[in-house]
Amino acid sequence: MDKFFTLDFGEKVGNKIDKERLIREAYPRAEALLKKYSIKEESFRNIYGSMVDEDKKEVLGMKQSFSKDMDEKSLENNKLSEIFNAIALEQFEKNNWMGEEAFTTGTSEYDKLKTGISNITEFHDEKGVSYMAMAVKVTFSSSLNKKLLKIKDNIKSGELSKIKYFESELHRGELKKVPSVIVGCEKDMLLDVVELWLQKNNKALEKHPLQFLILDQIEEEIKFFKKEASFSSNRELIKVYENIEKRIDGILQQKKTIREELESPKEGDSLSFKENHDNVMSSLKVELESIFGD
Repeated sequence: MDKFFTLDFGEKVGNKIDKERLIREAYPRAEALLKKYSIKEESFRNIYGSMVDEDKKEVLGMKQSFSKDMDEKSLENNKLSEIFNAIALEQFEKNNWMGEEAFTTGTSEYDKLKTGISNITEFHDEKGVSYMAMAVKVTFSSSLNKKLLKIKDNIKSGELSKIKYFESELHRGELKKVPSVIVGCEKDMLLDVVELWLQKNNKALEKHPLQFLILDQIEEEIKFFKKEASFSSNRELIKVYENIEKRIDGILQQKKTIREELESPKEGDSLSFKENHDNVMSSLKVELESIFGD
């Protein structure tokens, strides 16, 4: 589960990735992609009427509030989060990082700022349709603890996540009781992916180990979330999490060959992705045990 090996991609300057250049080039592209593939509040006027204007005003207020509190490091992390979000959104679709039955949409600005949820993945297959909300973050920090506590509270109350603005082929309007997961990665891994993304190296992105880090995080979180739901004897939520478990297991089975290739390094390949993967998974497990453990 915790093995990751692949080439160490990315332009180096003094053995360090040229972070400033990558962010400078990737951020505008990420903004454009998110704008194109995220839900627009304006298209829901026939449902919410003047509430759309109120929500857009609230979005402006939240943006102004956040910008006041941002120092240089926070601004950089925010840009990296947006870049990560854009890459994930594109790769979930383009290279089936979340499997062949998944369709992913970026959330509206309102829902993203209110809930922290970056995108919604909709699964279609012979079993029907199910949804999963995903919060995409770059690093693990105090915000992870807060988000996991929020998920725990939602499980206890039986509410789960609620998305006000959602639209797909099968649903339009508010989406309720959506199970949430949190995925992240370390900056080194993200910057390697960003380099490939800017190069439009689709072949490398298709098999990039970041997709397995994302799937492993979801798999680990769902174990704890399902256990929490069982404490409340909430059969509905237990079933929701069981379905996600099966989905993730199926996706990993689809990608078994790719994973086996990554776990068989060639001579000279860097082991940096294994280290990044293990660091993230270790941090996540500590937080999950702290919040959801016995």
